[in-house]
Amino acid sequence: MSVLLSLLAISCSNKDDYYDRPDWLEAPVYDILKEKGNFSLYLECIDKTPYAKVLKGAGNYTVFAPNDNAFKAFMQKNNYATVADIPVDELKKIVGYTMIYNKYDSNTLGGIAGEYIKRRTSYYKTIYQEKVNGVDSWVADLSTTTGNIMTPFRFIPVLTSKYFRTNSLGDGRADYAHFYPNASFDSIRIQNAGVVEKDIYAENGIIHVLDSVPYVLKNIDELLKENKDGFSSMKNLLDFSYDGTSYYVQYQESNTLTEEYKKLYPEKNITNLYAKFYTGLPFQPNQELYGSSSGSTLGVEQGGYTMIVPSKQAIDNYFSTKILNRGYKTLNELPKEVITDFLQAHMKDELIWPSGYATGQNANGEFLNGEGSRGKTFDQAGVVSSTLASNGILYQTNDVVKSKYFETVFSEILLNPNYQLLNYAMKKFYFSTLMEDLMKSPLTGYIEENYTIILPTDDQLKADGFSYDNVANTFSNRYIANGAEDRLKRIIRMGIFRRIKNSELNTSLPEFVTSKIPTQYDGYGYAVNEYGDVIRYKNNQVQGVGNFLDNKDFVTLTKVGEFNNGVVYKGDKLLQYSPRTTQPSANAGWNDESLYNFVARYVKTTGQGKIFLSYMTRALLNTTDGKLTGIPEGNYYTILIPTDAILNQAKNAIINKFGIVLPDTSSVVATNPTAFRTAQEFVQSCFLSGTVLPDDGEKYIIPSTPANTREMTLSTMMRANAPELGLLQEKTYMTIKKNDDLTMTFIPKDITLGDKTLVDGGIGITKIDQTVTINRTRLNVNTPYYSNFMGPRAVIHAVNNYPWFKIVK
Repeated sequence: MSVLLSLLAISCSNKDDYYDRPDWLEAPVYDILKEKGNFSLYLECIDKTPYAKVLKGAGNYTVFAPNDNAFKAFMQKNNYATVADIPVDELKKIVGYTMIYNKYDSNTLGGIAGEYIKRRTSYYKTIYQEKVNGVDSWVADLSTTTGNIMTPFRFIPVLTSKYFRTNSLGDGRADYAHFYPNASFDSIRIQNAGVVEKDIYAENGIIHVLDSVPYVLKNIDELLKENKDGFSSMKNLLDFSYDGTSYYVQYQESNTLTEEYKKLYPEKNITNLYAKFYTGLPFQPNQELYGSSSGSTLGVEQGGYTMIVPSKQAIDNYFSTKILNRGYKTLNELPKEVITDFLQAHMKDELIWPSGYATGQNANGEFLNGEGSRGKTFDQAGVVSSTLASNGILYQTNDVVKSKYFETVFSEILLNPNYQLLNYAMKKFYFSTLMEDLMKSPLTGYIEENYTIILPTDDQLKADGFSYDNVANTFSNRYIANGAEDRLKRIIRMGIFRRIKNSELNTSLPEFVTSKIPTQYDGYGYAVNEYGDVIRYKNNQVQGVGNFLDNKDFVTLTKVGEFNNGVVYKGDKLLQYSPRTTQPSANAGWNDESLYNFVARYVKTTGQGKIFLSYMTRALLNTTDGKLTGIPEGNYYTILIPTDAILNQAKNAIINKFGIVLPDTSSVVATNPTAFRTAQEFVQSCFLSGTVLPDDGEKYIIPSTPANTREMTLSTMMRANAPELGLLQEKTYMTIKKNDDLTMTFIPKDITLGDKTLVDGGIGITKIDQTVTINRTRLNVNTPYYSNFMGPRAVIHAVNNYPWFKIVK
């Protein structure tokens, strides 16, 4: 019996030992800090908060523990003689901000690859008071992640060299110094604090010792409210409202949430609770960027936001000299989109560090420094201060970020109320095409785009019959039943001239004053607009073909201004492609002249091209509809009409030994298929399709590309047919060249297969190697010149030779 009792006693003793605390288990965080002896001030803070029980007991935390020297410096800076002088709510904030959930050693604090920049702390911002409709009210931030009120935990920056390297930002030293110039960056910093001892393991977590007290960062919204003087203009724009409606910041009252928070905070005497959020902006300044790209966890932040805040003087000056000087006089008059464009120019929904500032782009896609890598560095960009916010970065600057909406030729359309119809039309028809093109400039990385534009005013468009229905987003014209929007699109593009301007190539059209060949064409210059029509100009007066047909009427221009991608003009009337004034009710007043009538008018007014017109009439004209066989209406053409003298020689088989002998015009009848086909192919070969090329005296072909400036190839309307050679409706081509003497020549191209010529492209009657050149003369001073004769999507040039294409049998 005694033996049994002894065994039972031993068994019970072993069971108690089994549940005893193991000798090898580390002490809790609180005990370890107490044992170390140099954390008395931090522990005194802990003792005054609910976190004492947590740090003495179970759990799993990473604790950033400031040592006594760090706390003494903190208290001295904030005028606290003792810990007892620090308010309890402040102590909760300090201690809670030094604790993050879960255990992370120094190698995993910023993620395995340095992908995280912040960790969620135990501190959270509760409801706060703010004026809503002029009344002090209780407010809570609305989460962007869930769309509900949620505990707004604050995140502490964990800045590691791995993070900076992962994001191609170097070792992080230079970037860190801009935010904390009095601290030196090594491999890891906790906000402003250095880690003087790492990876102290405890039963309920891990400890990293800091040499400074990290204080809760404010979010961007709080920073803007805090600096009322320096940031007032930016804050006013974010808070802007018109006629009682706020543009961006919203306060949403919730009865359900009000009742919940009354129970949570009975001492606050809550009557109404509002959820605060922002709409219509790249990010919400009062929200954290929760989570990571690799998962939905809310315990980390992988990025953040960036806001550039110019000084009040800089914003006010910019609005008065750049935005409110075009017709709108106050913010209330401005379209909302203008204020939005300005704000977006100073916002980005990602972090832009100082080392990436030169190539950093805002929410509009514009370089913050205006030029990208060619522009100013961060140190040259006028940044006055750099502040790390809880949800991103805030830079205070002495200048605004320049925006494509206010610096390019398009800005006049946006900012001048005289062009509202044009603005609506741009958004409807050309939002992602022409409208974007007119905003291309160095601000967005386009260094050679250049535009000259002539803007149609609202009054001019209304006089032409146009009106706009903003509900249906449609345009109509009271004078025409159909085709109003097509006409409007053409009128818009008729006033746009797209050019190139860079250090090596300059085809810009800054003014409409003089020709590049002033001794020819009565001194008129010629240019092709965005639509493809030719206009002529002299002394700031311009003509489209419609203006010319309207009793040779002119549009008188006034320069509006120069911008970073070109020049803007306004005219005293519309550029026209049809005789809108003299034939307002006839089809001719609204529609393009037919190609046949165009050529016939050319012959009638210049006295040149009679033989060519005869060939065209006999071989191509469909007398039923007035159209030309094989030459469709509505395309773009450069038409070469050989002089009557050269065509008389081309008909002479004795003289014409090399080219195709043209038939006598009287023999061009359907019953003579050879003569009929020869005449057809000859006329068709004189129509170059795809581009209108005036004789403009420019050194370069316009339009052109940087890679192809003095030569281009166009197809003619003549098609080669020889089934035995495999040729079925084969296109023929001419090469157009600009010469050093500012002339333009045309050279037919052979069609080859390997080393075999299938179609011989040639010129003239005596010397095959000649080129087709433009005739710049005229019959007399009272008649138009033989060349640069403007038409519908076309131009006619008289040429001193004739091109031909001969199938090689």
